[in-house]
Amino acid sequence: MNIQDISVEDLQDKKYQEIFPDLYLLKGLIEFGLWHNHQDIFDHILKDFKYLHLIIKNPPLDKEKEIIFRNRLSQKIDNHTREELLKLMILYHDVGKRHTLISTANVTATPGHEHIAALLVKQNKKIKDNFSLSIKELNILSHLISLHDFISDIADIYEHREDDSLLDLFSKIAGVWDVELAMFILADLYGSDLIYIDNKMYQKR
Repeated sequence: MNIQDISVEDLQDKKYQEIFPDLYLLKGLIEFGLWHNHQDIFDHILKDFKYLHLIIKNPPLDKEKEIIFRNRLSQKIDNHTREELLKLMILYHDVGKRHTLISTANVTATPGHEHIAALLVKQNKKIKDNFSLSIKELNILSHLISLHDFISDIADIYEHREDDSLLDLFSKIAGVWDVELAMFILADLYGSDLIYIDNKMYQKR
């Protein structure tokens, strides 16, 4: 199977249910709070996936930087490009929420979901086999998933305290995957309900 062939439409039609069982188990689980207005987690991930495609297609960059950007995404690790691993990462980043979702009257929380998702993707042999992921690529995928919530937290802090040392911290933690994780943050923003809940914060982000 080709990672680049995965589409939102095929995901909605359950074409990948056997390969991504953890993703489909999120259907019907609802989050609410600052980022999600009673949003189905499965639907949120598909929105993230859709917006990632749009960002890749039309990155907010000038022509010179866009060439650098595309060259980077096309770099192969073993069998797959950075872009392909990023697409798998965004599909699996929140699957741990099924195990950690906590609801109160006003808000939901999913503490530690990123670590569970990182474990689930490594345990899913069908992802490795169907997409011919190398062990190195699978480890990178798991690592990126484990980082996604912490990287988003750094972005949240930066909104309230524009301290350049936070950007340095982001770069050090993200390492050679800083561009891809920054793309994830943007896609995750577009896939959230923040624009309706707090438009001022959305625009600043």
